[in-house]
Formats: sequence, structure tokens, C-alpha cells
Amino acid sequence: MKDMPAVLLAVLALFRTVFGRVVGTGKMLRSFVQALRSGRTGRKSLGSAPRARVQAWLNGASDRALLHAAVGNDPSLADVIRMVHPKPESPEREALFAWIFGRPCEVARLPRAEQDWLSFKAIGVSAVPDVPFRMCTQLELSTDHWAQIGTYGPAEIPLRVSHGR
Repeated sequence: MKDMPAVLLAVLALFRTVFGRVVGTGKMLRSFVQALRSGRTGRKSLGSAPRARVQAWLNGASDRALLHAAVGNDPSLADVIRMVHPKPESPEREALFAWIFGRPCEVARLPRAEQDWLSFKAIGVSAVPDVPFRMCTQLELSTDHWAQIGTYGPAEIPLRVSHGR
């Protein structure tokens, strides 16, 4: 049921009018792409209108939104980016896309949170960076690290902005 808005968007094909209201998070974006590609909505490809909306979302999303969207799979955010081929609008966004793919990138161009996470991942002795906690679960964490994660963990859930009626 939680993916129902994405499925309905895929079935009704009202991309231009309601895409921005339905797809507010990276999770919903991935659910929308999954619904379209599944074949259960009458199509197996994105097509030009959905592809353009997904590209616009990827280019318009904040670095933090992309960082949160990068956690998860089926499809992963890297899969979505491969499907729609967005053109990075800046060297920073190009570095972020490369990092999402797992390709080498210029670390200095990455957003601060990713730089902090890479440093923490390599050293592990500083404060836990402000990244989705699921990125840290693959690392060896101390009790203090888990306590730090617990203090900001719930705040990482994005709130939906009401568009009013």
C-alpha cells in the first residue's frame, strides 16, 4: 500500500501534472520506476515523459535527498540514473553521480556529508557523520557511535510538504 501512489502515477500516466506531488522522496522515485519497469502497469520502459520527469527530479533534488535515495535497491538509485542518463548540471553533481555509481571521483567536489562519511569509513574514530544510519551499519561501530546515531536517526525521515488545496 505504501507504493500505491507510485503505481497509480505509472498507470494513469499523468506525469506532467502530478509527478511533483507524488514523487517527493528518492524512495518514491525508485518505487515509481520499479512500477513502470515491472510491466504490471501496461509498459516496461519509462518512455520520454516519465524519463524527463525523473531526470528533472535527479537534477533538482538536494544533495541530502540524493544521499538518502542512494540507500536501497531494486532498483537502486544508480540503476535509475543509468536508465534516464541525466546530464549533471555542475561538477559537484557529476562527482556525486560518480560516487553513487561507485566510480572514482574528485572527493573535494562531493557534498560535506559524503566527505565526512568517507573519512569516517576510513578512520572510524571521529563523530558519526550526518548520513542515513543504514550507510553506517556496514561499518564496525562502537557503543558511542550507536548512541550518536540514535540521537539523530529519526530526524532523517523526510517530511512531506503539503501543497494545500
